[in-house]
Amino acid sequence: MSKLILNTRSFDDKGQMNKSDFDQMMEEIDQKLTDEGVPIYSRPLHAVRDVSERLHVEIIFAPECSTANLGHYDELTLAAHINNWYKIRYGDRLKVHLGPGSVALLIRGVPWKMVFPRIYGKVTFNCNPDLAKYRGAPRIATGLQELSYSVLCCIEDFSAGLARTLTQNERDEILQFFMNSLEVLHSIENISSKPYVNEASADLQLAVALIMAKRPQYGLSKWSSLQFVEKLLKSFLELKKTSIPKHHNLQKIFRAAEAFGLVLPNAAQLPLVQCVAGVRYGEVQVTLSEAISAHHASLTLAGDLAGQIKGA
Repeated sequence: MSKLILNTRSFDDKGQMNKSDFDQMMEEIDQKLTDEGVPIYSRPLHAVRDVSERLHVEIIFAPECSTANLGHYDELTLAAHINNWYKIRYGDRLKVHLGPGSVALLIRGVPWKMVFPRIYGKVTFNCNPDLAKYRGAPRIATGLQELSYSVLCCIEDFSAGLARTLTQNERDEILQFFMNSLEVLHSIENISSKPYVNEASADLQLAVALIMAKRPQYGLSKWSSLQFVEKLLKSFLELKKTSIPKHHNLQKIFRAAEAFGLVLPNAAQLPLVQCVAGVRYGEVQVTLSEAISAHHASLTLAGDLAGQIKGA
C-alpha cells in the first residue's frame, strides 16, 4: 500500500496516520464544509469524499466492526473514524427527519403532531391501533413485497393505550387526514424549486411547531398559516411575471392571481386562514381550535395551488 499524503506531511509506510493528524484533517474539512453551507446531517458523506481526495485512497465502507480498533487508521477504518468524529462533534444534530414534513391535528381536543415518514416501495396505510405491530417496521419494500403501515405510528408520542380507545369513526378520520396531508406535502415538495415555495414550507412547519410548543403561540401559528398560503399565491403571480401585492389580504391576492387563470376550488377556506397582524403580538386572541382550523385550511388551499404553480 502506498503512503498516504495530507498536504506535505507523510505517514508511515503501512499507509496509516495518527489521531492528531486525523483530527487536524477533519477540522480542516469540517470548516470547509461549514463555509460551503453543507448541512450538518450530510457532512459525514461529504467528508468521506474529501478525505479520499486528500489522501488519494479509496475509502472502504466496512462493517461497524471496523471501529473496534480506534487507534488504527487505514482504508478499512477511515469511514468508521469519520463517522465517529462527527458523532462526537455534533451528536444528535446529525439526526434529521427526511420525510416530507409534519402537520398538527386534534384528537379528542388535544393537539398532536403527525410526522410523515419517507417510505419507499408499495405501501398500504391503515389505522390499526396495534402500534407494537408496526413500530420499527421496515420502510423500504423489496421486489414485489408490499408494506403495511399504521398511520397512528406517525403521531409523535402517541400511546398504545389511547390508540386502543379510538372509535372506528375516529380512526377513519385520522386515516383520511393522513392521506390528504401526505398528498399535499408531496405536491409541495414537487414544486420546491419555484419562487417562495421553500419559504412557504418553512411557514407551514412553523405553524405546526407553534401549536405543539411547550408554551404554544396560537396567534403566531395562525399567522404562519396565512404566510404559507400567501407565499404560494405570490409564487403563482411571480411565475406569471406580474406585480406582487405588498399586503396580506389573501382574498385580494387570490383575485389578482385569478385574473391570470388561477382556480381555487376551496376559496371558501380563505377566511379561516385570514388574520390581522395583531395576532403576532397577542392583541387579537386566537384559540387552539382556530389555529388548527387555519392550519388545516392552509393545507387544503395548498393542495389547490401546488399543481397550478407547477404548471404556471
